[in-house]
Amino acid sequence: MVTRLFRDLEARLLHLVAQLPAQPAAPATLAPPVIHDAASIYAVMTHAACEAYMEDRCKLAADTALADYTTKNRLGRIAKHLCVFPYFKATSDGPDLAKVAALIGIAGFGILMKPAMIAASRADITRALDRGHKIYLNQITKNHGMSFNYQFNLLALIGVDINGFDPTFKSRVVSLATLRGEAAHRNIIAAQTIPADLAVWTADLIAGYRTLDDEITRLRRIGA
Repeated sequence: MVTRLFRDLEARLLHLVAQLPAQPAAPATLAPPVIHDAASIYAVMTHAACEAYMEDRCKLAADTALADYTTKNRLGRIAKHLCVFPYFKATSDGPDLAKVAALIGIAGFGILMKPAMIAASRADITRALDRGHKIYLNQITKNHGMSFNYQFNLLALIGVDINGFDPTFKSRVVSLATLRGEAAHRNIIAAQTIPADLAVWTADLIAGYRTLDDEITRLRRIGA
């Protein structure tokens, strides 16, 4: 079952796409200013909604992992990641980051903690998890955008395999970030994307974030 955060995102994206001008029979008849304004508003507002969702969903995952350990003595996969990975800063070099991202989060990649070790080191784990949780939330607060580097820092650090998502969804996120940057910082939309294309983008984004929502929920249930 998806979270309320995803349902709110879906409703927001469907609302935004519904505000686009009706697509005429001949797309070329849309005046350039109409295309520009529609693409600009869509890019800025949709980007903001997706960014807010991802930040809130990752924060919820981290908060829940900490609570599971604190109140239920359950140290799951996400909590184990938070004990270690937030302490290390990922490289900003694109090719090097891609090499690391190909490993972190994939099935079988985790932090091995045997039950006896967990029982014997509870105080140390508690300190590491509490501090790692705070570092992670600080990253959420200070970092903004939808770049690959930012997605990696949010998702891989809690054990999500970002390489497992549909390539179309990933390309939509990257393109959305580009459009948003053009609209917000340069007041241009070089892509001149027509409203009909943006409606397709919305469907792809909703499908991708639904998968992400389910994946984070799944990770909570596993221990390694």
